Amino acid sequence: MTSSKTEDNPGQGAVTGHDSLATALRAALDERDRHRREEAIAEAAQTVTPDELVGMMGDGDSSRRRNAAMEALTRGGPRSIPALLRALRSDDPELVMFATNVLGRARDPAAIPHLVALLDHEDSNVAQGAIDALAQLRAGTAVESLVKTLDRDPWLRFSAVQALGEIGDSQAVGPLVALLSDDSIRLGVIEALGKIGSTEALEALARLLRENQDSQTFAACLRSIGRVLESQPDERMLKNIGAWVHLGSPAGAELQMRLVKVLTAPEEMVYGTNAEVSEKEAVAQLVRALRLRPLYATLVLAGCDPTLREVLSFCALSIGREIAPALGAGLGCNNRNVRVLACSCIGTLGLTDLVPGLVALLGDADDGIRIAAVNALARLCHDDAIRALPRLLADRSPLVRDAALGALARSDAAVVSEILALECAANPAIRSLALDVMRLNPHPSQLPFLRGCLSCPDIVLRAKAVAVVSTHLGAGVVEFLLPLLAEADVDVRRSILAALAETRNPAVTQILLRQIEIDPDTRQEAIKALVELGDLGAAPRLIALLGSDTGLPRLALIDALARLTDPAAEPVLVKLLADDDAEIRRAAVHALSHFPSRLAARQIVAASRDPDAQVRLGVVETLALRSDPQAREALEHLCADTDRAVAAEARRRTPPLH
Repeated sequence: MTSSKTEDNPGQGAVTGHDSLATALRAALDERDRHRREEAIAEAAQTVTPDELVGMMGDGDSSRRRNAAMEALTRGGPRSIPALLRALRSDDPELVMFATNVLGRARDPAAIPHLVALLDHEDSNVAQGAIDALAQLRAGTAVESLVKTLDRDPWLRFSAVQALGEIGDSQAVGPLVALLSDDSIRLGVIEALGKIGSTEALEALARLLRENQDSQTFAACLRSIGRVLESQPDERMLKNIGAWVHLGSPAGAELQMRLVKVLTAPEEMVYGTNAEVSEKEAVAQLVRALRLRPLYATLVLAGCDPTLREVLSFCALSIGREIAPALGAGLGCNNRNVRVLACSCIGTLGLTDLVPGLVALLGDADDGIRIAAVNALARLCHDDAIRALPRLLADRSPLVRDAALGALARSDAAVVSEILALECAANPAIRSLALDVMRLNPHPSQLPFLRGCLSCPDIVLRAKAVAVVSTHLGAGVVEFLLPLLAEADVDVRRSILAALAETRNPAVTQILLRQIEIDPDTRQEAIKALVELGDLGAAPRLIALLGSDTGLPRLALIDALARLTDPAAEPVLVKLLADDDAEIRRAAVHALSHFPSRLAARQIVAASRDPDAQVRLGVVETLALRSDPQAREALEHLCADTDRAVAAEARRRTPPLH
């Protein structure tokens, strides 16, 4: 073969020195310079005929050129498909194998029957390439054919098991369960069942978890069950699975002891390939889903591992108030991470009975613990909690002082004012900090204190008091503005809501919540004002309204919870992914995108299998905004969605492979 100038001198990539565009691009595709090769690939995808690219793909002289040609064919999309399908009929097994690889990445379902025909190819590498491509395409129509390959040689059987898991069709569960007795492939089968996630798959996994004593099998089952539970928001489904219900019954006591050992193990052994859900995360999800009360204390103590905090918090919030005793005990744990977890969950769940335990932590030697306790007390909106906070304004840590200031600024102004007056009388040194609180959280009862500061010889204190008094001129603004919410002019009502959002009166939250209920014309403004107000007590009320039969548009409430991003809302939004109304499920997908947790991301990915195309379209829109590998993989799967609109949108939003 005659060398081009570019092949002789890789640094010279100008295509204008060649006699033809195809010859120039052939040389450019062989470039060592990544940037020039990338430009050549992009141009070849649009201008070189796919048959020429297929020829380059089969050219064994240069692996770099071959890979570039494959990438150009992938980017060529529909224009590449006919040439690739013709390549499947080649006598060269290697070329056929490369073609199957590109067809899988091209995400065109038209290739599925042609790939299925290759499952019986005499060359096992070609058959495996076809299996891998069908997995990438999530080819549900190929499940029956893939099942037939399970009795082939071990390597093809392993690939077929993986493919069936990626496709996720429940009709594969029976044939896969039949392979669980095969030690050589059991772990792969377990992982595939976890990806399928159907009731039949969960039943098989639950039975295996209970009956099998092998540690690797047990660990793999845990991870797969954890994956299913994270992607299954409808817990009602679980109650119909006999083997699952058995896990939480008294007869499952031996299994529960094994779960305790996993949660308390200092290190976690990882087997298999499914590292998305760890064993400890899976056990936490089991405890949550089964409501295993005997394991609640162990669940909280597992918080000693900070990497588990997110999933443990989610599980505790999902369980609700019945986990309160375990959280109370966690406040006294020697491990700081457990104390932080307990504080966070107590505050979010509104467990006012545990205020004394939180107050005790305000004297903890650890700055982070004191901050966690302050934040939890601020959420509880309890008088005893507020009374404990002002002394933290003089804390040795500036971060603790800032946390106390923020908490007092969001608490009941009347109670805060009373406590600040007492604290300043006992410790005049904190008067300046008290003024910071009063500026953010004004109340008429603070005026006597402010008069005293205005006559103080300290010029800095006097100047700060003047600024705070200016704020107090609007202390009665709520009483003044409230009657105007009855005005007939909707624009007037909207402007009143915007003004109320700038106040820190505890009555405003209730006013806004009432406005959401009674005034459809200003509902969006009331929700916006509520979000801007940042009242930590608003989310529980919105959650209650969402679950009540008030006739309120649930979409507006879901939007408000999304923008508040309160942790208490996350489990509620997850449950909405199982709602009968597809529009609600789609709104829940978009709402969960506001939550930064891995659990929220996994739930969004799980929704990519929702039966409604509009919901899956919402998943595409949400995943396109994320850059993590899990989102990218799910988006690529949606490129092969059975609904053309969903698949087209997923392809449009999927960034090109590099």
